[in-house]
Amino acid sequence: MMDGANGPLQRIEASGAAMAYAVTNGDMHLWPDRGPVFLLQEHRCDPMPDTAWLLGQPSRMLNARHALVDFTGRDSERAALDAWRDAPSPRLAARWLHAPGGQGKTRLAEEFARGSTEAGWKVIIAVHGPGSILQSGRQDLTPGTATGVLLVVDYADRWPLSHLTRLFSNTLLHRDTPARILLLARTAHGWPTVRAELEKASADTSDARLAPLPDGPDRERERMFVAARDSFARVYGFPDPTAIGPPGPLGHPDFGLTLTLHMAALVAVDATARGVRPPDDMTGLSAYLLDRERGHWKRLYENRCEGLEFATPPREMARAVFTAVLTGPMGHAEAASLLNRLSPGVTPTQILDDHALCYPPADPCRPTVLEPLYPDRLAEDFLALSLPGHEVSGHPADSWAATAPATLLALHGPGTPPSWVSRAITFLIAAAERWPHLAAGQLAHLLTDQPELALHAGGTALTALAGVPGLPRDALNAVYDRLPRDSHVDLDVGAAALAARLARLRLAETDSAFAHARANDELARRLFRVGQYEEAATAAQESLRRAWEPIADNDLERKHAAELAEVLTNTGEILAKTGKLEDALVAARRAVEILRHEEESQPGDHQSSLAGALNNLSLRLRATGQYGEAHTMAEEAVALYVRLAADAPAAYEADLAMAHSNLGICLQDLGQTEDALVPARSAYEICRRLVEDEGQWDTVAPLYAETVGNLGVFLWQSGRLEEALPLAEKAVSVRRKLVKANPAAHTPSLATALANYGGLLLDTGHDDKAEAPAREAVGLLSALAAADRDTRRDLAVALYQLGRILRTLDWPNEAATVAMQAVDILRRLAAEHPAAYEASLAEALIEAVQVRVEAREHLPFTPEAAAQAVKIYRDLAQAMPHLYDAPLRHAQAVQAMALAAVGRGAEARSLLGSLLERGQPPMPE
Repeated sequence: MMDGANGPLQRIEASGAAMAYAVTNGDMHLWPDRGPVFLLQEHRCDPMPDTAWLLGQPSRMLNARHALVDFTGRDSERAALDAWRDAPSPRLAARWLHAPGGQGKTRLAEEFARGSTEAGWKVIIAVHGPGSILQSGRQDLTPGTATGVLLVVDYADRWPLSHLTRLFSNTLLHRDTPARILLLARTAHGWPTVRAELEKASADTSDARLAPLPDGPDRERERMFVAARDSFARVYGFPDPTAIGPPGPLGHPDFGLTLTLHMAALVAVDATARGVRPPDDMTGLSAYLLDRERGHWKRLYENRCEGLEFATPPREMARAVFTAVLTGPMGHAEAASLLNRLSPGVTPTQILDDHALCYPPADPCRPTVLEPLYPDRLAEDFLALSLPGHEVSGHPADSWAATAPATLLALHGPGTPPSWVSRAITFLIAAAERWPHLAAGQLAHLLTDQPELALHAGGTALTALAGVPGLPRDALNAVYDRLPRDSHVDLDVGAAALAARLARLRLAETDSAFAHARANDELARRLFRVGQYEEAATAAQESLRRAWEPIADNDLERKHAAELAEVLTNTGEILAKTGKLEDALVAARRAVEILRHEEESQPGDHQSSLAGALNNLSLRLRATGQYGEAHTMAEEAVALYVRLAADAPAAYEADLAMAHSNLGICLQDLGQTEDALVPARSAYEICRRLVEDEGQWDTVAPLYAETVGNLGVFLWQSGRLEEALPLAEKAVSVRRKLVKANPAAHTPSLATALANYGGLLLDTGHDDKAEAPAREAVGLLSALAAADRDTRRDLAVALYQLGRILRTLDWPNEAATVAMQAVDILRRLAAEHPAAYEASLAEALIEAVQVRVEAREHLPFTPEAAAQAVKIYRDLAQAMPHLYDAPLRHAQAVQAMALAAVGRGAEARSLLGSLLERGQPPMPE
């Protein structure tokens, strides 16, 4: 609604038990069936809880939200966070702070948030949406006069990557004021892919590991124990707690966690107050505190005779607590239905009311029940002690708990998980890391029977699962076998971790060269998808080493030949992407050799595989500058796919389009632009029909985007600009849709499409519209280029186009800077692979010379750069005059201009005279 006097008006209404939630000056992302993707709320300090309430259940004192313990220690970490926040640049920065559960990162973040508020920052807390409930109302995210915005994201490693990506695009982070994102996580596993998404948003990124508390001469553990002990002692009313010592030696590794020091201090104080001896190990500390929980439930139940409205026996309360640990808070109606399903015959309303008395919502205004036991470590231990298989005396397992997780996690329908699946699986995995009976028992059985649960839990859960010691291989295999074969933005990191664990197991159990090749190839593909390029290349080369040489002379292994060729094809693709172009070419050639031999032996059985391998070999040959042979391989691949598609069009039309597309590029490499248009049009028409007429977007869209873009470029290069422009625009539109579904896979291609679109807008006279897409392309590629050779070349091309646009817009100084950045990139690439990159380097050099002469900047550079370009073109023109004679003459004209600009007029006139004698224009346009 709009109010003419006061600007935007927001109205929030909710009726009955409904909840309404809205933000001001920020963005919301909603699922139609699940509510917000994430919730944002301004940070606030909770009031100090009532002392009697804390003493009723001592574990409440460990809740970081209450900040009961005076913050101490971590001085260097706090100073580092302050310095990161207050750095004058960049405007947007993100830091991934990771440490195992209980290390104190939440307390540190809370202290940092408090200090940031005092320093004038607007502090916002991000809560993952699924399963979260917030009170009705509005969250005002307006920074006002704040110094900047600090966004704190707890449990960031449990968020799907696509949800974090939406968060990073939020308006509150992209204003003129400084913005900082602090992401808290247990491990660094998910950081590389999250970092890539942040860099796409032009954020400065860093990570820090919160180290265990040192046990050295500075006695930091002792100081932290004393601070916690004294804070708890005030609650208990001890005037002088100095006589209360730790229950065990603080030098033990268990006490490297802030939480365990706090647990030790709390147990020591509580045991002193009760006149009992405290336990001296971590299992004992957890058991002690859980005994105190149970004792509280028992006292409340026994006091019902005195008029207290509490009617839930301790056994039923334990089951409610167990449920709450796995589900987290939820609405009353949903919780009542769940308890009925778990324990038929109970009175859920009474149990929920009594549970809320023991574990009230974190926010009294939230309409939730089943608030979980805190802290997380204690909750994990409660799960472990409730489930059968442990040997801790005095804590008998509950047979009910053995089946409860499976009931809780039963799918609501095909592929429809409950909203708490990620939390439940994550907690079971975390508990299994410290409790072996869970790994071999409950968790293994659950995932073997319902492996899809791990996928629904998300990539972070998969990563954690891969690190659980003692988890049977059958359970790992069951989960891995359910993973999608193709890339999945939210699962790729976890899939790579699982692949690494399984590869170690598989490689250790067999000496089969073929088995080793397959295991390494599978690992390489998974690592490659998450940006671990060098590790992927190592695995791929190991696949090559283990597979080819032993199998080549072993007739018994010929039955694996076709599969081995697939290994080699995948290996070639990975090696090419990591810059090992010659090794990639060797792998691709070998794949073709194997399949040719198989096709000769069994005609018709391997045509499809051979066609794919030929197409891949063509790509590898192009990357190393062997354009003639690349064209030959591409023609053969097209011929095979034409025959295959004639017999089975539904199976092979998309492959035929891919081969046509590659053939067009090969012809363009050879300077045969008109000929290139024929296969390019064929590829485009096939894909357009499959996507637009037959609805095959999910499987054909990436290839469709490629064919649209290629046809547009070929039309552009053949001078048919008006026909090319709508295709370039369409390529950008299709790529944007793909990026929304999978940013990691499609952002580089979107950037290339944007660069081409900007250049074509310039050449069609739309100068005022050309700059924006070109700048966007450079921004996207700059964040990606460090790790990917292909992307570095794309960045150079994008910079080249941006330089042309800036020169036309009469911004010669910036155009000169941009042009030299392109030259620097291409020089490095050409030094490593001259055949593949020298032509592009020469083109960039000529552009840089022209803009520098116009800007009158660094002129001594220009004759030398022009001469280098002329030499490159002269060498190329000797082999392919039809393709490089014209660029050579243009480069010579630019060289004359550069010589004149630095006062070497005689040389310039001599060169111009030579060009005129040959009928060439005296100066470039």
